[in-house]
Amino acid sequence: MDRGEILEQKTEAYIDGIWYTISRNRMTYNAEGKRTSLENLAGQITTTAWDCCHKVSETEPDGSTTTFAYDQFGSHASVAESAANIAGNVDDLVENGKSGIESIVRNMDEAAAEVRELATSLKENPSLLLRSNDAEPLPETKP
Repeated sequence: MDRGEILEQKTEAYIDGIWYTISRNRMTYNAEGKRTSLENLAGQITTTAWDCCHKVSETEPDGSTTTFAYDQFGSHASVAESAANIAGNVDDLVENGKSGIESIVRNMDEAAAEVRELATSLKENPSLLLRSNDAEPLPETKP
């Protein structure tokens, strides 16, 4: 790779005699050979800022930014996310949690309806009670 060049990485699929690009990343590098931008097939760009030796920040297509800090020895010391990152993460957690709970409640409602239906069927026809794996009716019990 030459310093300061733009590279493109593509994945293509051959379908019914035609080549289709299914993913593409276009990467731009600075004079030191460090990637400064990444553009995907949709044209969304992630940019990376560098100081002399380290990644300083990375900005996603949605505008959220992550910053990186280093100690006096050049070791990675901390990562800070912008408010947009954190708000997005909280929104995702709330939405995923909410939809997960809704799914559990929906499944419980469906299971309860099936149990009610089975109970009604068994009340109407107690001979439906079968032993496990042998298909013989259980003896009727007196209440």
